[in-house]
Amino acid sequence: MNTFAKQKMSNNEQNNRMDESVLSIKFNQKFIKFIEQMKEDCSHILKQMTCKTSLTHMMESQEEIRAYIQTNYKEIDISKSFSIASPTSHPDIFAIFISLLVPKISAHSSFQTILEASTENRWQNGFYSLNETDFDTYGSNSKRFRCACNHSVSPKNVTSVHNINTDICIAIGDDCNKKCKLISPEEKERVKKERNSNKDYIKLTKFIDDDNHKKHCTKLKSTLQTKYKLSIKDFNETFVYSGGNFDQHLTYFKSQSPDTKISDIIEPTCCLCNNMKQKQIAFVNQECECVSACVKCVHVITNDVSNCCIDCGIQHINLTTKYCDNCKTKTNCRDCSQRSHCCSEGLCCVCVEKYCRKCKSVKVMKPGYACKKCIKKCACGKYITNDKYSVCFTCNQARKLSDY
Repeated sequence: MNTFAKQKMSNNEQNNRMDESVLSIKFNQKFIKFIEQMKEDCSHILKQMTCKTSLTHMMESQEEIRAYIQTNYKEIDISKSFSIASPTSHPDIFAIFISLLVPKISAHSSFQTILEASTENRWQNGFYSLNETDFDTYGSNSKRFRCACNHSVSPKNVTSVHNINTDICIAIGDDCNKKCKLISPEEKERVKKERNSNKDYIKLTKFIDDDNHKKHCTKLKSTLQTKYKLSIKDFNETFVYSGGNFDQHLTYFKSQSPDTKISDIIEPTCCLCNNMKQKQIAFVNQECECVSACVKCVHVITNDVSNCCIDCGIQHINLTTKYCDNCKTKTNCRDCSQRSHCCSEGLCCVCVEKYCRKCKSVKVMKPGYACKKCIKKCACGKYITNDKYSVCFTCNQARKLSDY
């Protein structure tokens, strides 16, 4: 199955609601006849829209349904212009898809009653994964991932809504789910936990994130080339880090440019991806030209030029240090002067064995020994090397003999 984590929706968890004021179609006898005729004309398509249908095939089936709606929408009463490509028509398209789920449309008096039917334990929901053919076609122009209402949606945010009586299933996005509350927040959260442990869904998420990262890198490189006539490598050689408007980056900026306001150099939108971002980092060249970039773009730039830690050699994205996250916490050992993860006394794991196990200030002959100042003494004057004893071996034996 390509849907998983199917769960029934309980009566007390649902509070379905559709804002019919945003709809331009009217629920009347003409609409009922339209749905009944549509079920007859598209019966071969609806038979393919089951919970066993792959996500890619579900997208194709829903695209055919939307094409039928676009061709025949004049048969229903509609108060304004209609087009499946228009965002204002998305609520109407969603209402039609919901109407296809119920077994008998004539038994309902409004779109609201159709949603309320989902509380009768006849509807199920689940989350999609992708099969191998889906991965091959993901991102191409011929394979679009869209909610039933025709709004673009990420495959990892698609929810299946399945009516058990009709065995018809539709794929909707999170936005439509939130607006109509087909799945309660509690139920959705519980199903999400099961979904996130599913290996197919984990694979899907990683695939989508990697694909989005590749697209972002391509867009960023194109912007750099057209806007600044620079490659990413040339950009890093021309522009230098100058701080940012958040956290440690803002502290660094104030220390380097105390008389300049950060708002004077940071723009509202990222200069590289043109998206509105609150957190940005600034780069300046020798001509005092400034480029502000969001964190996502900065990560692409620094990873592309392969910033390597001067300690361990692995790539990192830190701007204020030449060390990776692991090595930047290292300090120089006060004994051998080598960079290492030192203890609180400033000694590396090798040198700490040379010092007293207690005070760490006096060198000892063997690892684990304590110095004369820290070692315990017995009443007889002998040293006690083991901390768990309070008397020496000789005094302990003498005490045992006196007890007989």
